[in-house]
Amino acid sequence: MQNPPLISSNQTLFSQLTVVLTQLSEHDYQRPLQILRNGTIGQHVRHILEFYQALIQGAPNRRICYDDRARASALENNMDVALQTIQYLTKTINSISISQPLVLVSKLDKSGLSSSNTAVQSSSSVGRELLYCLEHAIHHMAIIRIGIEQTWPKVVVVADFGVAPSTIRHQQQCAP
Repeated sequence: MQNPPLISSNQTLFSQLTVVLTQLSEHDYQRPLQILRNGTIGQHVRHILEFYQALIQGAPNRRICYDDRARASALENNMDVALQTIQYLTKTINSISISQPLVLVSKLDKSGLSSSNTAVQSSSSVGRELLYCLEHAIHHMAIIRIGIEQTWPKVVVVADFGVAPSTIRHQQQCAP
């Protein structure tokens, strides 16, 4: 049986990320890059993966809160841990029900987004949040791409790495 497009798109994203990461050394993965404001490729990978983990962990309880993610340093400092997590997520998203409803919780604080420490709840679904994780990952992969192309120009990055599907479609329509 073929995977729904949403599952396949996420698996393709994981595959692209794996191909790029396997071309880097552990040192490269952890190296602060000036063009990323001294952020690392590993930090962006951790950030991507933890959103997916939050979704997978929250789905059984029908509640997800991205604010409560672990922020595990092992994901950003150990590329093998990140690659193992990508493999786990690739397999796990095959077994989730994208139609399952859930509640998304966002914690607003006094940082300018809200005048009080408030948790806002919104109805959602696993599929909607998987789409959010995909779009969020694409955004961070675009940042990763900038760091890689500026620092390691010999690393092979596919043309649509970090590019939104709507942008790819638009570019195809505008091509001569």
